[in-house]
Amino acid sequence: MKNWPPSVFPRLDNDLPEQRKIRVAVSTFHPCIIDELLNKCSNLNKICCIIAYCLRLSKVHREHRISTFGSAAEVSTALDCICRTVQQRAFYREYEALAKNEIVNTSNNILSLSPFLDESGLMRVGGRLKNSNLACHPILLPRKHILTQYIIEREHTRNLHTDLQATMAFVRQRFWPLSLRSTVREILQKCVTCFKAKPNQSEALMGSLPASRVNVSKPFSRCGIDYAAPFLLLREGVETRGVTKRTLRFLCASPRRRSI
Repeated sequence: MKNWPPSVFPRLDNDLPEQRKIRVAVSTFHPCIIDELLNKCSNLNKICCIIAYCLRLSKVHREHRISTFGSAAEVSTALDCICRTVQQRAFYREYEALAKNEIVNTSNNILSLSPFLDESGLMRVGGRLKNSNLACHPILLPRKHILTQYIIEREHTRNLHTDLQATMAFVRQRFWPLSLRSTVREILQKCVTCFKAKPNQSEALMGSLPASRVNVSKPFSRCGIDYAAPFLLLREGVETRGVTKRTLRFLCASPRRRSI
């Protein structure tokens, strides 16, 4: 019993602090260099050149490095890489379904376009010319995307600021953006060059018509005479000498008929 520990327990002067459960939400984010370039740069050609230089470091495109400047083939390959990345993010479910050779959801609005994946992994608009050697299947792009905006602006500037129909025709030679007409219309309305070439002319409000022209009266009670084209008159004076134009008009009331 002597070796038995004492039954007195130490006590704290203050109460124990409140214990709260802390919950932390963790999310993973995979940054994409193409999205950063699209948000950072406003020139599509510059973005394609940057991606072309990045593709030179890969083993697949290392053999094509010939000069310090990007060739047309490298820029075209870079643009296809950008479109493929945008499609994988914008059409996530549709891209996975096409990659697995499955049918796209029937409620999707792009089902009527018969999309398919080509050899390079790009979603293209289908049609009846699959067996043709011509590149007649445009690349599918999402509506109101920043890449779609850059492509429309590039084609509009490259073809010397064409109108709505011509810009749509040039864009659809290679791409097929959704809701293209409304997107092109919004971009053309913001084009400064087109606004300077065809500004909206301000029209002055016309004055009220005189009482003799709007009130009911007997025939030929008021007659107006316009002396055709303006006359050229010489101004008097040494400093104000010159030719001015004047239009002569005469308005009078016809004399009343005398009763016999």
